[in-house]
Amino acid sequence: MGSRVPAVESETYRIAGIGEADLTLLQTWLADEQLARGLNIAARRYSEEEVRRYASSFDGRNSILVGIYTSDPRTLIGIATFDANPRHRTASWTLVIGDRRHRKEATVMGVCVTLFDWAFTTAKFEKISSRVAAHKLVLIHLLERVGVPREGYLRSEILSADGLRRHDEVLHGLLRGEWPEVRRVAMERRAKALLREQAAIGLR
Repeated sequence: MGSRVPAVESETYRIAGIGEADLTLLQTWLADEQLARGLNIAARRYSEEEVRRYASSFDGRNSILVGIYTSDPRTLIGIATFDANPRHRTASWTLVIGDRRHRKEATVMGVCVTLFDWAFTTAKFEKISSRVAAHKLVLIHLLERVGVPREGYLRSEILSADGLRRHDEVLHGLLRGEWPEVRRVAMERRAKALLREQAAIGLR
């Protein structure tokens, strides 16, 4: 599972292939109702074999699954997927922070910086894009505040998990040449978010 994905590591996070030992964590996350709502799926306890088949379905070229680990100690906190077009060197990405303790702005910023460094440098994509349900305003605002361009608005594009409603999606895209400036802004926002989080801890 992990051998197909070259690893990259920053001071805080490591992007690498998912290991066999991490499948139990994926099982737990997919049963989390809050996370399932974010993914627009029904929360349930998937079997170990189902999770293994899911992880094995990524071929490492056209579809890529990576784990997001803290650097010290090395702990899986999330996953990201890339639906790639090798010919055009583009990919559509998704991000899931499975560990509740890390669902904070500073973590998301730090993870995205490491993940996008991997995407543009290691995987050598020239453009990455995302499609976010229009009601996920926090994520949309986060992307746009650091300068990721909005490229489109897709009306009634996806069904809700229960199949009873349709949701709009917002399309964002980032070019390799735009990444240095977006990265700079993201790192600035991460530093400010860390200060806010540390101040909040101090007030408890």
